[in-house]
Amino acid sequence: MQLIAKDFWEGALCAEIGSEIFFPERHEANMAQIAKRICNKCDIKQKCLEYALKDPDLKGVWGGTTEHQRYRIRNRSGRWS
Repeated sequence: MQLIAKDFWEGALCAEIGSEIFFPERHEANMAQIAKRICNKCDIKQKCLEYALKDPDLKGVWGGTTEHQRYRIRNRSGRWS
């Protein structure tokens, strides 16, 4: 997960926990829910979401959203990168 500059990660809960939980397989919906709950407690959730919305190829849970949720956000707002 070296996609974001190091200073972005400082203070991120996912950096402290490890990345596996944030990249669940499709059949692991419960893992995605756990990851989203962690994101909801994170101080950089909004910055992370903004970053993820700029890159439609990102997989996993970013900024408290799944790939599908980010697709819908981009579609609603007309944000196509």
